[in-house]
Amino acid sequence: MATPAPTDPLAGRHVRQSAILEPEVLQRARPLVVGVGAVGSLVARQLAHLGCGSIGLCDPDIVNVENLSCQGYRECDLGRPKVEATAEQLAAIDGSLRLELHVERFRRSVGRRYDVIFCCVDRIATRASIWQAVKESCTGFFDARVKGGDTIRILVARDGPSRLCYGQSLFAQRQAQAGPCTARMTIYGAFVAAGLLVHQYAQMLRGLPLVEADLLVNLAAGEMAATAF
Repeated sequence: MATPAPTDPLAGRHVRQSAILEPEVLQRARPLVVGVGAVGSLVARQLAHLGCGSIGLCDPDIVNVENLSCQGYRECDLGRPKVEATAEQLAAIDGSLRLELHVERFRRSVGRRYDVIFCCVDRIATRASIWQAVKESCTGFFDARVKGGDTIRILVARDGPSRLCYGQSLFAQRQAQAGPCTARMTIYGAFVAAGLLVHQYAQMLRGLPLVEADLLVNLAAGEMAATAF
């Protein structure tokens, strides 16, 4: 009598979302998360849970004590590169996930290896530099800007009109508020921003048209406003 083939206990991992997002499409996905702080580290974790086959992480910074409450890091991560600490969490979520780690500042040569960029940095000048480097090569560019911990702006560039408008959103650094935009941050605000970014990416993977290219959410006021292009 033949011995039955062993079954994979994790085979049903994505069964509840498979009618929404095709596992094969997710396995081919190769997004790059630039900046794995408050929003970026949570974006990476959601992408891992979602079922992306490969994720790139890029950030030169280490985990400091002020990162523990709002960036999802643990006490045992203190002093470690954020990229490595995040990668450890992602590997625990999905052991088959292919991770590409870049413990460095963003470089054009790195960005052009990926078709989708999650821009989770805290300076307008840095965003502008990244956009200039990849705007001709990426199929989707997803940017979250958080001000005061409660005001979240999600911008997406993946078609002609939205790419044009995204470029116009990159005002001079001198016009930005003093200090990094994430100087005031909460973990719940970061979760909201990350969830909205990943939602927009899922819409792209599903082949749906871009409806909300510029979304503004004010948590304190309970307001949401969207601009379509």
